[in-house]
Amino acid sequence: MDFRHALCATAWVLVIGATKASPEPPTWPARLHISMVTNRGGNLTFDDLFYDYTLKKNFILIKHQQPIPDTYDLETDTGNTYYYNPESQTCKVIQMGVGPLRPDWLKGARFQGQRTIHNIVCNCWNQTWDTDPSHDLTYCAELNTNRPVQWTFGIDGAVQDVLVYEANAGPKDRSVWEIPSYCNSTEVESRRGSDQHNRSRVTTQSVFAMH
Repeated sequence: MDFRHALCATAWVLVIGATKASPEPPTWPARLHISMVTNRGGNLTFDDLFYDYTLKKNFILIKHQQPIPDTYDLETDTGNTYYYNPESQTCKVIQMGVGPLRPDWLKGARFQGQRTIHNIVCNCWNQTWDTDPSHDLTYCAELNTNRPVQWTFGIDGAVQDVLVYEANAGPKDRSVWEIPSYCNSTEVESRRGSDQHNRSRVTTQSVFAMH
């Protein structure tokens, strides 16, 4: 093999290696169900999420450690997010200015390599959603299936570990997609006017209400 052929062969090997080292991030299905545990500084919640891009809605049932009551979180394409509790019939509405994620919300994310998380080999990517570099998350998915395993938020280190992932699944109770009637009389707050609430939401739920 002459020098020119050897150089071409080396370049081809490098191209193949670079391709293998930078897999494309997964695209979500239009509908999915995820159950996960969120750990934010030792405060735990169990989050049951239903995502339906055909409806342009996202619903999360957030179960806090007792005695804190459950939070129902409904995100809509109007930019409004409704935080409510059916038992107390309390409701808080915040205009976030964004709707639920597009299925390709990870497009352009930077590949971070492979990690073993809970004995599962994963590919990991880092994605940001505005000009603040702290508004980022690291998303890790199972190597062979792209099933989400864990994501971590840069702003406060909150970690969400996925227990159940079901593609093309929806809630048994379709009423979760409906805005409760007692929310209709609730004054809508702006995102800017609810900074502390939104810092919390950025780390746990707002990844599902971007773009």
